Amino acid sequence: MSQLLNPGEARIKAVAAAQAVWRVSNFRGFDPVLRTKVRHSASDVMVLIAGLGFHSGSAAERASGRLLAAIAGLESLLELARGIGAISDENVRRLRAAYARLRELKTPALGPAILGKLDDRQRKIVFGIAFRGTARLADIHDMFGASVSGKTLQRELSQLLSAGLIRRKGGNRWASYSIGSALARDMPGAGFLPSGAVDKA
Repeated sequence: MSQLLNPGEARIKAVAAAQAVWRVSNFRGFDPVLRTKVRHSASDVMVLIAGLGFHSGSAAERASGRLLAAIAGLESLLELARGIGAISDENVRRLRAAYARLRELKTPALGPAILGKLDDRQRKIVFGIAFRGTARLADIHDMFGASVSGKTLQRELSQLLSAGLIRRKGGNRWASYSIGSALARDMPGAGFLPSGAVDKA
């Protein structure tokens, strides 16, 4: 039976699972391309869990579907890593158990209605910043890789700043972003991710 968790508890479980992925993929012999893919997949699962409680109706079903697909993709990468001897059978078993628990999570609907008006890219930015607590432009670039240009991200950030959903401290490349006050009270548990945990391998 699915367990009802508040958003903070759900994020803690997602971060703990991602930290385990970081640890098992951290040794020198781990293929660097596979390491990057595994870590990015773990980050994607965290971002999706952060946003799970901000949907209702058919949008919630689609969000749950994206989460399940992300977990399945990560599990496939872990099996590949095991197949080439990069991760032990025991570590894969433990990671699969951790992500199996996340697959069953259902979080209550919450959050301001304005989040429903954001596109998928803007929501990913907001939820990614919420997980980190603060994020620099380079961190936000890493959420998307080469699929989104810097100019596009700057435009998205500008719109989110204007709406008061995020705030900026500092300027130019040293700027850091955090959740705006309008969202901070509706996103309990934001900022659980340890510094550097989502950097590229």
